[in-house]
Amino acid sequence: SLAPLYRLHPPETCLDMQASRDCRILDKTFSIQTRAHAMKNHPLTISVMNEREIHDIFVCWANAEGWNPGLNDAKYFYAQNRQGFFKGILNGEVIGCCAATIYDDRFAFFGCYIVKSEFRKQGYGMQMTLHRLRYVGDRNIGLDGVLEMCSRYERIGFRRAHLHIRYRGEASVHFHFDPHVVEI
Repeated sequence: SLAPLYRLHPPETCLDMQASRDCRILDKTFSIQTRAHAMKNHPLTISVMNEREIHDIFVCWANAEGWNPGLNDAKYFYAQNRQGFFKGILNGEVIGCCAATIYDDRFAFFGCYIVKSEFRKQGYGMQMTLHRLRYVGDRNIGLDGVLEMCSRYERIGFRRAHLHIRYRGEASVHFHFDPHVVEI
């Protein structure tokens, strides 16, 4: 299940003004604490991925996680914003990836966010998210977040929009297709 979230900028556009002010305060406090903790352990280098790395890192990792990104999602996101795919490198090893696709001067979308399991819950993912926040600036931001991480996104100013529930399975019935029907 995924929960679409949003973050509005400028904060005055939020419907709940008190929540908006609280978001800004939490964002600054949380980011400083997280950065200090992670940087004290090991510095993370964040750099832009090229198109081949997007396939070799994000698409392969997403498949390994059991995600089912669209066949051409990464290609189209990359075409929209070539500077918006990032990799997190620790001691020469890529340990995470993420994207911040800028659509125009008002809207961006976060996605393609994976940290290798052995590096999770150490602040590296948050460093990459803070990098994305700086990269997109004062744009409204959308993202689909896994339910377990929604509270973290909410601490840095995101709000739930609604809930997606995905169902998955295999059909036990064999279908017989009309041989006159062809793919277009």
